[in-house]
Amino acid sequence: MNKLCQYFSCIITKDLKVHWSTKTANHEELLAEIKIDDVKLTERDFVRIEITPKNKDQITRNQDDWIFNVDEERTLPDWYEKNIIKCQKACWQAWKESIAVNLAIGEEEIQVSDDRFLLANGKAKVVASGSVSIKAYGSVSIKASGSVSIEASGSVSIEASGSVSIKAYGSVSIKAFDSVSIEASGSVSIEAYGSVSIEAYGSVSIKASGSVSIEASGSVSIEASGSVSIKAFDSVSIKASGSVSIEAS
Repeated sequence: MNKLCQYFSCIITKDLKVHWSTKTANHEELLAEIKIDDVKLTERDFVRIEITPKNKDQITRNQDDWIFNVDEERTLPDWYEKNIIKCQKACWQAWKESIAVNLAIGEEEIQVSDDRFLLANGKAKVVASGSVSIKAYGSVSIKASGSVSIEASGSVSIEASGSVSIKAYGSVSIKAFDSVSIEASGSVSIEAYGSVSIEAYGSVSIKASGSVSIEASGSVSIEASGSVSIKAFDSVSIKASGSVSIEAS
């Protein structure tokens, strides 16, 4: 799974060429893709660039709503400073190309598959399959299958099956089947079936059946049936039936 940096991320090299990818928003993965070693402390052959939304809760495709950031600004190489206008113009052009394929906002509906990174916001509806990485804010709806990685905050709704990995914060609603892995904090609601693994903190509500594994702390509420395994700390509330294994402290 990709480790996510800030979207949009790109690399500009000494020849003033901008390198970005539909697959990742991670600078180190971009450097590996273009086979550049990050070893020089001065007069580097590349510069890391990030163009980020001013308000992640109201993302637009308007350039005025995004901020241009240069990493390691104090050690910029001469070639960049002498061509700063050209470099910025080239990076903004790459950003325009990326937001056409890596961004879902408003009430847009999008299907993504294979190697793809996606930033979703607003009431966007996303159907994802394959090795897709999604970062979602707002009331986004996501239906995922395969090795999808999701990081969600806000009132995001997720339905997942397969080897999906989910990290959720806030009032996220999750319905999970099969070998889904979930890490949740805040007022997250989870309904899980099959061999789902859940790690929960805060006021999380969990309804689980099948061979679900749960580790919970805080004011977590759990209703479990089947061969569920639960490890609980603090004021966890558990209602269980079947061959449920509980370790509580």
